[in-house]
Amino acid sequence: MTMTNLDYESVAAIAHEANRILCRVHGDHSQPEWEDAPDWQYESALDGVQFHLDNPNAGPEASHENWMAVKKATGWTYGEVKDPEAKTHPCMVPFDQLPLDQQAKDHLFRAIVHALAPFIEDVGFDEEPVKESAGEPAMGVFGLGDALDTDVDIEASKVSLIITEVTALHARVLCLETVLEFIKDMEGQEGMTDAIFAEKTLALIHALGDT
Repeated sequence: MTMTNLDYESVAAIAHEANRILCRVHGDHSQPEWEDAPDWQYESALDGVQFHLDNPNAGPEASHENWMAVKKATGWTYGEVKDPEAKTHPCMVPFDQLPLDQQAKDHLFRAIVHALAPFIEDVGFDEEPVKESAGEPAMGVFGLGDALDTDVDIEASKVSLIITEVTALHARVLCLETVLEFIKDMEGQEGMTDAIFAEKTLALIHALGDT
């Protein structure tokens, strides 16, 4: 399968949809689909993509700081409730004060931009698509072993499916699918508390972001 060149908007759309699904997993159904996103949200996603392409060494903390700086510049302030009309947002706090599920969004956004950067046309990003050798497992690329290390049992077939897909397909292109499938699998596990779920999801996203 040939990967066609992407533009900034396509990458922003993918990142937006991934975070929308992550929000839904945590019970937040307020995020609109990309096609229905208001202008401020559309511009925010594009700015996030541009930021990480211009600053490839920036981490999730810097991503949040950039998001917050843009928000402040356009009149947004801290508020317990997200209100586009009043321009208040509960995430207008330092990164280390964010709940883990909100930190995960910054990790996920960064990971997606880095994964797709080699496929964006005319982007001077010093990174090449990762090519897996035939029969060589992709566990080392993703660090999935550590990410899947949890006291809660996960069906071996589900873990095997993730590993098989990562091995068979292009690692960079598949990273988003890996994250979303992992989130869905973890959500349904018996004994999975919100704290464990957030910790393990963040661990996987962090592993992807470091590749």
